[in-house]
Amino acid sequence: MNLDRRTAGLVAAAAVVALLAGLLIGRLLGGGSDDSGASSGPTAAPSSTGAPTAGTGAGNPSLDPSSSEPSASEPGSSEPTGSEPATEPSSGAGGVPAGSRVPLGQLDGATVGSPVTVVAPSGVDEVRWVLDGDFLEKDKKAPFEVPLTTTPGKHQLEARMETSSGRTDVDATFTVSGTSAGSSSPPPAPKGGASVPPQSAALRQVAVSTTEQLRAALAAAKPGDRITMADGTYTGDPGLEAAPDGTREHPIVLAGSRRAVITTGQTDGGAYGLHVTGSYWQLDGFTVRNAKKGIVLDGSVGSLLKDLDVGTIGQEAVHFRSGSAGGAIIDSSVHDTGLKSPQFGEGVYVGSAHSNWSSDAGFTRPYGEDGGAGPDRSDHVLVQGNHIYDTAAEGIDVKEGTTGGKILDNTFDEAGTSGENKGDSWVDVKGNDWLVQGNKGRGTLTDAFQVHNEFSGWGNGNVFRKNVVQGGVPGYVVMVVKGTSGNVVSCDNVASGAAKGRSNVPCSG
Repeated sequence: MNLDRRTAGLVAAAAVVALLAGLLIGRLLGGGSDDSGASSGPTAAPSSTGAPTAGTGAGNPSLDPSSSEPSASEPGSSEPTGSEPATEPSSGAGGVPAGSRVPLGQLDGATVGSPVTVVAPSGVDEVRWVLDGDFLEKDKKAPFEVPLTTTPGKHQLEARMETSSGRTDVDATFTVSGTSAGSSSPPPAPKGGASVPPQSAALRQVAVSTTEQLRAALAAAKPGDRITMADGTYTGDPGLEAAPDGTREHPIVLAGSRRAVITTGQTDGGAYGLHVTGSYWQLDGFTVRNAKKGIVLDGSVGSLLKDLDVGTIGQEAVHFRSGSAGGAIIDSSVHDTGLKSPQFGEGVYVGSAHSNWSSDAGFTRPYGEDGGAGPDRSDHVLVQGNHIYDTAAEGIDVKEGTTGGKILDNTFDEAGTSGENKGDSWVDVKGNDWLVQGNKGRGTLTDAFQVHNEFSGWGNGNVFRKNVVQGGVPGYVVMVVKGTSGNVVSCDNVASGAAKGRSNVPCSG
């Protein structure tokens, strides 16, 4: 009997130990992954708030995104499913996390991290992206998306999309997170973001020494190519055309010394010296001579003209036309224009007169957007550090319809001398929000700089600063016509060589 009691006691003790062991194992296993869908032991009751319980953290497999998906019971979860191409912006304080893909249509008013990728909607054939006034890139084939790496604060992204049904523009103002609590975000970047397009190392070298080799190299060019012309004459009639597209990261470069000369052999007819219809080209170092027009860019976004000599031209020397936005001409010599047609003999010509926006005026090719429904948006063009001289028409002619360019640190000598078709100044600005600063020179027919209103809504918001007239100007440094608004003539413009003084409007600053 005593043995039976001792045996029963041992059995009971073993049962208690087994029970405690089971509880301990269950507690250890209860916090594990629920991938199997079944619990192997007792688990704690779920929190009614959906917040993680004490003790959870990076070391807990249940919080590792690679081990399990967020529970459907967790409110506020904004993680995309694997089939979603982009993340819809959140209205919460955190917004869209860095590294996300955001639909363009959801970007306006959103808060995002940096970097993010913005995705255009379906049905798009071409997109031009502009961030805070700076052209980023032009996409002509899928994927139609742009990566953005920006500073904290407010920004504006513009997408100009071409579809089978026409042109659609979308402007989205968004905030990049990262400012300190309680502080205000920086204001949006100002318009007028004209700048020098980025340059990069060549991916492939192509050497040419004859016109036919040059023509073939231009036609077959790929992003990252550097086409180098040997010294000599390249006669392009029919004209030479640079039609393929480079990219912002890998532009196509056409280079040569000043002794590499592109020509058509005549100024009174024939082709352009060089016609650039592809985007992201860089023209570096060579000469263009004896052509009806020197270099014409049509629909060429983000192209750079650098250290060129363009002269002895029948009409204009360099023309940014038909939406050639975000380009630049720097450190070049532009001269002896209008030899055949003085009224069209501009040195640098940006945009198109409103009469040329549409084919309704009799032109076979409209240069305005949407087939002539809008202006020629050759916006944000930079003209800097050039020597512009002996031009029959304006040294620089900025047409109505263009916005946000810069004319900086150029030197003018006898530019705008014919007086034909109002060609009587160094610079004539008919666009909006241009900055004209740090230029100098001598000799013109009337005024150094002029602002005109050739079409309703244009000729406004332009700024003139620190320009110097050294002599030979019978009019003003800056003449502003009536009917324009918001133009600023700074008092630091130097009028010692202008017979009528600084301006016909009061100076400021």
